[in-house]
Amino acid sequence: MLQLKIKQILANLVLDFGLSIELNGCTAIFGSSGSGKSTLLRIIAGLEYSTENKVYFQNQIWQDKSIFIAPHLRKIAYVSQDAYLFPHLNVLQNLQFAEQRNTPNQKFLLAKIIDDFKLNDLLMRMPAKLSGGEKQKVALAQSLLTNPQLLLLDEPFSALDSKQSFWLLDYLKQTKLPTIFVSHAREEILHIADNIINLDNGKLLGYGSLNNMLNVINYNGIVIDVEQLQQQENGSTMLFSSTLGIISLPIWQIKDKLPQRILIPKESLLIINEHNEINQFTNTIKAKIVAINNSNPHYAELELNLEFYQLNFEISHAQLLNKNLHLNKIIELAITQFTIC
Repeated sequence: MLQLKIKQILANLVLDFGLSIELNGCTAIFGSSGSGKSTLLRIIAGLEYSTENKVYFQNQIWQDKSIFIAPHLRKIAYVSQDAYLFPHLNVLQNLQFAEQRNTPNQKFLLAKIIDDFKLNDLLMRMPAKLSGGEKQKVALAQSLLTNPQLLLLDEPFSALDSKQSFWLLDYLKQTKLPTIFVSHAREEILHIADNIINLDNGKLLGYGSLNNMLNVINYNGIVIDVEQLQQQENGSTMLFSSTLGIISLPIWQIKDKLPQRILIPKESLLIINEHNEINQFTNTIKAKIVAINNSNPHYAELELNLEFYQLNFEISHAQLLNKNLHLNKIIELAITQFTIC
C-alpha cells in the first residue's frame, strides 16, 4: 500500500488531495497536460519536496513533517521520458552501475536483461550516440537492474514505436513489479493498467480499477484478463480462463505470443437469451439486469452487472419486449469481436 497526502504548491498549480494506492500490478496516472501527473510521480520518488506532503510506503515513512527519506534510499526506480543516463559511461557501464545497487537476492540478471532487451549491439556506445528510443530502452533496463520494490515511469515509451512499446509493456507486466506510470496513450493504459488515477488541475477526480474507470480514457467496453488453460483437440483454438468465464480464442489470431488481456468494445456485445441462439456463438458471458431506464423514446438503457463489472447497454424497446428482458433477469451476452493484447 502506498498512502499519500499531497499538498504541493507550484508556480501555476496546487496539488491538494489524499490517496491510498493498492500496489497490485500497474497503476496509470491519467489527465490533461499540466494536471500534476509528473509532479505526483516526482513526489513519490522524493524529487519534489513540501513539508505538508506525506508519503508512506508499506510500513515505511518516506516523508512527513519531520522525516524525509532521500530518493536514493527509497527502494524505487524512476524513469522519465528524458531517459537520463550517465553521459561519461557507455551503455554497458551504465547497466553495470545499476546492477551494483542490486541486492544479493537479485531478481534481474545483467546478462539476461541485455539479452531480453536486445542491447548487445549498443553496449559499447555512449549515450550521446543513442537515439531517443534506444536511450529509453536502456534506461528501463537499467531501472530493473536496481531490483526496485516500486517502479515509477513518466511516459517512458514516448520515443519508441508501438511494437517496441507494447513488447516492453508485456515484459513489465510479466515481472509483476508494482508500477505507477504516467501516460497520455490510451492504448498503453488499456494494454497494461490495472488501476487508474485521474487528475485534473491538481485535484483527484477519481481512482479505481481499470474497468470502473474506462470512461475516463473514453473506452466504451470491457477489459478481461485471461490465462491459458489448454489447446483444444482440433488444434484451431485455445481455451483461456477469465473473471467472466472460459474464453475460446482462434490460434490464427494469437500469432506469436499468448494473450494476457482481451479488449471487448461494447458494440461487439450482443444480447441473446434463447438456447438456440447461444449455440451460434463461440464466446458468451452472463450478465444480470440490475436497472432498466425507459425514459428515451427510441431505446431502453439497461444497467448490467457482469460479475466484477457494470455496463450500460442500449436496446430498442421492441427488442426489450421480444427478448422478455426484465429487472434481475440473467441474460447471455455474445462476444462478436475483440482485440487481443
